[in-house]
Amino acid sequence: PRIAAITALNVTTGERMRFAGSLFVDCTGDSAVSVAAGAEYRHGKETKAMHGEPWAGEEPSTNTMGNGLKYHCRDTGVPQPFEAPNWIYRFDDCDAFTPGRHPQLPTGVAIGYQWQTELGGLRDTYADAEEIRDDLFRLIFGLWDHSKNHCPKQGKDAENLVLEWVGHIAGKRENRRLIGDHILTQNDIADQTLFPDRVAYGAWIVDDHYSEGFFHDGQFGWHMDDPGNAHAGVEFSIPFRSLYSRNVANLLMAGRNISATHLGMSNTRVMLTCATMGHAAGTGAALCVQRDLSPQALARDHINCLQQQLLKEGAYIVDLGADDSGDLARKASVTASSEVTPGSEVINGYARATESTPNAWIPNANAEGPHWVCLNWKEPVTLNTVHVTFQTRWLTPAEFAVEVWDGNTWQRVAEIADNRHRRAVLGLDDHTT
Repeated sequence: PRIAAITALNVTTGERMRFAGSLFVDCTGDSAVSVAAGAEYRHGKETKAMHGEPWAGEEPSTNTMGNGLKYHCRDTGVPQPFEAPNWIYRFDDCDAFTPGRHPQLPTGVAIGYQWQTELGGLRDTYADAEEIRDDLFRLIFGLWDHSKNHCPKQGKDAENLVLEWVGHIAGKRENRRLIGDHILTQNDIADQTLFPDRVAYGAWIVDDHYSEGFFHDGQFGWHMDDPGNAHAGVEFSIPFRSLYSRNVANLLMAGRNISATHLGMSNTRVMLTCATMGHAAGTGAALCVQRDLSPQALARDHINCLQQQLLKEGAYIVDLGADDSGDLARKASVTASSEVTPGSEVINGYARATESTPNAWIPNANAEGPHWVCLNWKEPVTLNTVHVTFQTRWLTPAEFAVEVWDGNTWQRVAEIADNRHRRAVLGLDDHTT
């Protein structure tokens, strides 16, 4: 099948809108567009027999990770009584909580506790989202009632606090995962598989929450029964084949609904990893439109074009360097005002540090400024765009300039002041140097 158009409803005005297109990217997380279009998907937990994943169970399950809501309180400086509504979950004493789940007052760093106020993994977190949200209200107000009215440890600290805000849109961790030409697994993460079509990366943890959520009767938190297979901080790659549907010809996806197992997705679902996948899927979609290709054809025949475009746009791809034939810098020789690491590091094709090299020119801090790095060509070249990348935001200079030798003098063609960005793409008039 193919998607011809999407019909949307403006829930504020009631207006219906129709969006026709040649290619679609489902970033809903819930696979709302894709499932309606007949895309293949999974919902729940795979068995160990399917992919050999260490944490997978022996039996399949429709259970998932649950949903959550954020909430916040404020110190008013005066006592604030709280009368609990009759619909809350009641926790009349501290022994009512399983280990690790006693409430923390939601101020300062304690807001990190709120990921534990999770419910809905035993239901359908998509179809039952509103009912799960209501249960989360019951839980949050019940926790607040305990802190205010029943907790000998927190009663005094909570006396002047008022529950100022409770979110109304639940954050979902998991429901329907689409099926692409590759299904990313926990083993791909553990093995740090360098896929030939890798276009994004992650380095989180196999962060699989118990489906019972807050009411799990046992160890609190994620599945740390087997910490050796949590792969905390392991940098792994994500293939383009996991970012498009295998049966809907013009459909891509990015976010927690990519082609992954339950355990693979438990690592890729976090926001920064989702952002890298969104960049890859969006750039891939643009190349498909420009070249009149399907995502499958792009993956099969033109993946290097996508990878090089992503690198050109500042993306990071594990162990893959820029090698764009149009990159004049790669054809230059490099000199520098001083060197702790060689100036040639600026043109080696890698824009982020690795364990073995900083992949950046570092001048001698004791050398007299201004510090400079110079690119030289054997024959004159004409350029109109300069890409400048610094190693990190914290090592980014507040100001820098670009100058071009015109045969007699250095001409300043760009000057950046009050710089706050790690990367800059500077468009210029044509200059020959």
